[in-house]
Amino acid sequence: MLEIPLHNSTFTVRIDDADLPVVSQYNWRVGWNGQRTIMYARATGPNNTTIMMHRLLLGLRPHQLFGDHFDGNGLNNTRENLRVVTRLQNAQNRRVKKSTKSGARGVHWNTRKHCWHAVVKSHGKKIFSKHFHSVEEAAQAASNARLALFSHTNESPERVFIIS
Repeated sequence: MLEIPLHNSTFTVRIDDADLPVVSQYNWRVGWNGQRTIMYARATGPNNTTIMMHRLLLGLRPHQLFGDHFDGNGLNNTRENLRVVTRLQNAQNRRVKKSTKSGARGVHWNTRKHCWHAVVKSHGKKIFSKHFHSVEEAAQAASNARLALFSHTNESPERVFIIS
């Protein structure tokens, strides 16, 4: 495993030794996702096109499937951390929004019933909805529901995140 420094920054990107010949052809720098919450390694390719390192290593062309970082770290481009996913699968394992009051994904306070409401949606429809007295119970229930219902999630029963 290698740590490659990104140009004009103090950040590095992690890759496997076998990927060095492909990666060393470009000058990599920090790139951000649209919400500026996840950093990626990006370079400029032919005709001023943007090349994302994880997509290059997965062999993905534009407008194809998506590349996903299992651990959510866009600068960890080791083979064990990368996988090819659909748009829906990629959405199923997104991070907790910083603006959430509960600190947990899929959990909000129900002011009418005075309890925590755990909700899991797919294709815009609720597929799990239950009320709880504690935010921890609701977060665990939402996580368990995602594990049971989705084929592709980063969650494990031991790894429920509540941001405080």
